[in-house]
Amino acid sequence: MIRFRKFQPGHPRYPAINGWGDLFIKLFQNISNSHLKFLKLHSWIYHIVDTIREYGAINGYTTETYESLHKTYVKIPYRLSNKKEKAINGWGDLFIKLFQNISNSHLKFLKLHSWIYHIVDTIREYGAINGYTTETYESLHKTYVKIPYRLSNKKEIRRRAIVSQNRVGKTKTPMAFVYTAKLFDFDLSKSMIEQNKKDSNLDKKIIKGFEKFIDCLKVYLNILNIISAEGCRIKIYSSVTLKNGAILRTKNDFHHRPWFSNIAVN
Repeated sequence: MIRFRKFQPGHPRYPAINGWGDLFIKLFQNISNSHLKFLKLHSWIYHIVDTIREYGAINGYTTETYESLHKTYVKIPYRLSNKKEKAINGWGDLFIKLFQNISNSHLKFLKLHSWIYHIVDTIREYGAINGYTTETYESLHKTYVKIPYRLSNKKEIRRRAIVSQNRVGKTKTPMAFVYTAKLFDFDLSKSMIEQNKKDSNLDKKIIKGFEKFIDCLKVYLNILNIISAEGCRIKIYSSVTLKNGAILRTKNDFHHRPWFSNIAVN
């Protein structure tokens, strides 16, 4: 009640508060980037008297109410307006104008453009930028911008044209099937197959192949209309070079690791 009575209309201290606010802004606006043009500061200086006069002393509830109203009717509408976007775009244009002369590409970076002109929409939709957002952006930028740009002819056009011209008319000579590194050479008999199946030095995939070998061979002979396989000699190789130059391998140890190509060659 004491404060309520002190700030009745016509009290000499009322204009003094406004004068103090004007003096405060005049003294410190030069050291502020926005010249102290804060909505909250303006409200507290020029409207605090009316608030005290109407509701009495400022307490926690009054402050929370003010914060809620300020957020609802001032802060959120300001964020949803395009004023902030214009400020960011203006800052980006000024940054590019200042530093483009010391850049070989004149700061024509796709990533810089995306961060300046699309970051506001990203924050609005997904919230504050964090590590996950950055990693997602990096991944999408690499997949849909960087890699297609490198694969296009927009980068190093002259060198790409020379390379493309040199490649015209050059074709590789087709290669026949070349089998190398013979693994097995035996007559077709069940005893020989059983003997090879018991070899402890073989990889489990080769052992599994021997288990299905007879059945697969019967199907293959039926396709070729061969009635009997007596006298046939089986040769198994660890690698084969195809006509296009690709190499298929079936080896226990290729540079200290097993290599089994997932393909069959007839």
